[in-house]
Amino acid sequence: GGADAISGNNNDSYFLCLALSGIYTINSANPTGGTNFQSFSDAITAMSCGITSPVVFNVVAASGPYNEQVNIPAIAGTSSVNTITFNGNGNTLTNGLTTGNYATLNLNGADYITFNNLTITASDATNGFAVHIMGGADNNSFNNCTMNASLTGTGTTTACVSMSGSLTSYSTTGINGSNNTFTGCTLNGGYFGFVAYGDGSNAVNNANNSLINC
Repeated sequence: GGADAISGNNNDSYFLCLALSGIYTINSANPTGGTNFQSFSDAITAMSCGITSPVVFNVVAASGPYNEQVNIPAIAGTSSVNTITFNGNGNTLTNGLTTGNYATLNLNGADYITFNNLTITASDATNGFAVHIMGGADNNSFNNCTMNASLTGTGTTTACVSMSGSLTSYSTTGINGSNNTFTGCTLNGGYFGFVAYGDGSNAVNNANNSLINC
């Protein structure tokens, strides 16, 4: 309870976490730093402290393909005003890893995210969801994107777009997502082009998901 006689030997450590705001690039040719991220996953990690205004990621043309499995959780600060946009510029996001997670791009509770002109490929021949939506992921948009799944798989574990409460099954009920739109997209392959499972107890928990000119 007494006073510290030697204050000069005291140490404090702080963790500073900054929310994102503004315009950034994703370019695999350059390391993560400043306003550039070397991968989609690095960009997602950078949003772990949320966003404070609209955020745009411009994927540099011809900088892919990006071979990674991308999981986007709920991002603090997102809203109808503070949105997140990925401008794919014709690049490809692809993944063949399927242990415990069949999705190349998984939105788990993520809201108000837009993907433009991005090709998303699940490359495994047997198991793979190009895009997977779960956990109440709402108000997301895919515009002029291409989703590719297996052309040879004959089981129900391949899909271009899946909405389900499980990362390894198309048919798990849950509050998976509402108000998600796919506009001008191309769906290639898969046992399912688009498959959605909802919450049988309340239909409004999974409502108003739309495919427009796909």
